[in-house]
Amino acid sequence: SLVLICDIFVQKKDLLKAETYYKKAQKINPRSYEALMGMAEISIIRNDFELALDLFKRALKERTDEPVIHRKVGDVYRLLGQGTLAIESYKMYLEMNPEASDKQKIEDYIQLLQ
Repeated sequence: SLVLICDIFVQKKDLLKAETYYKKAQKINPRSYEALMGMAEISIIRNDFELALDLFKRALKERTDEPVIHRKVGDVYRLLGQGTLAIESYKMYLEMNPEASDKQKIEDYIQLLQ
């Protein structure tokens, strides 16, 4: 329920309150996938890409079968200018989710980064 509250605050652009509740959720369950993803998204909004990458990688350990994490890791690597690592993550995303609705966009990113 804390994560739902966080999502509401994120939608309202109240990142400080969202972050507070995500941290409470993490105290209850340090391995909370939803809290890790939420904190990573806030980190991206704040241009703290290194922290976002760390949080996404921690979320990946909790849900190795979740393709969206690979896309988000690829996005962060792309923002950090690490094209090779971004391509690897994007390819993993497409491999896990070959019918992705954003497939063309991801393929365009891969081509641009090569």
